[in-house]
This record gives sequence, C-alpha cells and structure tokens, in this order.
Amino acid sequence: MFSNFTSLQEISDKYNIELRKEKLLSENLSMQISEYFIEELKFSFSLKKINVSEYALCEYFISPTIRFALKRHKKLNLWSHEYKLFVDEELSGTPDYLFSFKNERESYMKFRNPLLITAEAKRDNFEECWSQCLAELIACQKINGGTEFPLYGIATNGILWEFAKLQDNIFTQDEISYSLSQNPQKIVGILDWIFTDVIEEFEKWKTCQVLVPDRF
Repeated sequence: MFSNFTSLQEISDKYNIELRKEKLLSENLSMQISEYFIEELKFSFSLKKINVSEYALCEYFISPTIRFALKRHKKLNLWSHEYKLFVDEELSGTPDYLFSFKNERESYMKFRNPLLITAEAKRDNFEECWSQCLAELIACQKINGGTEFPLYGIATNGILWEFAKLQDNIFTQDEISYSLSQNPQKIVGILDWIFTDVIEEFEKWKTCQVLVPDRF
C-alpha cells in the first residue's frame, strides 16, 4: 500500500529513483485569480480553527484552489479520494487527488492515463506525504507504460504547497514551499502552469503510443 511508505530514501533505494531538490517551476505564470476566489479564501481563513481537522483543510483550501485552477483545462479529469490505483500489493491505494487525461469529448466517467497526484500532508508530515506521493507517481508510470514524459506531484497541508516532478527515474522537488495565505496568486499560477505542461508533454508522447485501455 502507498501508505506503508514513510521516507523518500526508502522508495529511492527500492525503485532506483534519483532524488533532486532544485528550481523546478516556471516564472512565467499567467493565470489571474478572481476577486470572488480571494473573498472566498479570506472567508475560509476566518473559519480556520487552531486545531483544524484534515477534512476542513481539504474542504476550505485544497479542493477550492485545485478546482479554480482546473477550470480551463478540459483535458484533465479529477478523481477526488475515489479512484484506486493498483500495480501490485506495494504500489496500490487511493490517491487523495488524482488527475487523468481526458479527451475533450469524453465523459468524465472514463479513466485514462494518470498524470498528476496531489497528496495531503496529514499532521503536517511532508516527508511522509512526499513518500506516498512518489510511490503513487511510480505506479502512474507503470500504468502508463512510459517514463519519458513528466508526471507532477503536489504535497500540501492546505496552507503550504510544495511541488515536484517525476521523469524517467529522476524525482525533482522544487526547493521552495509556497503559502496560500501569503500568495494565493502564485499557487494558482503554478497549478495552471503544471496542468498545461503535463498535458502538452503527454500529448507529445502519446502521438506514437497507445492509450491505456479504459478501466470501466
């Protein structure tokens, strides 16, 4: 199970993954956030308690931010706490947020190639969160049958957001953590850039590949 992994080094050793930490994200971020989104975010922060539950952090911050950035990306399908990945007994489980490729004319009920994972940093444990996220991304590579195009991972506790990429056997974490309370524009811009990049790179790859068969 993905949840059995607790350290990045453990996964690195087991699956021969090179770990890097460096500048990863583009500075050319174009998506602007609306006044409505800002007001909703301010209201959510006003409701935040000192010992806020993980469910509340998801409902108040993670889901709304993801959905706002996702609106203009019609080729991504979002599976929230609902789709189980299975490669083997170790690489199996249900990601918190799983993004898969979707033809624009397809139903949202179809599951195709998994491209991006967002994992919740429960109890603010980002090391464990990234360990599970990397395991999920390795499973996505195996399901896709290719490692040449980038898959992205996101780790967040709702307030702090971190980003990484898995391509071939190299896992690169961005060296900066971003705060939703201090710079929501930056986080939404990064999400928009990642959504764009993962689709563009995947479509380049799939021109000479066969899509993963439907799972339903």
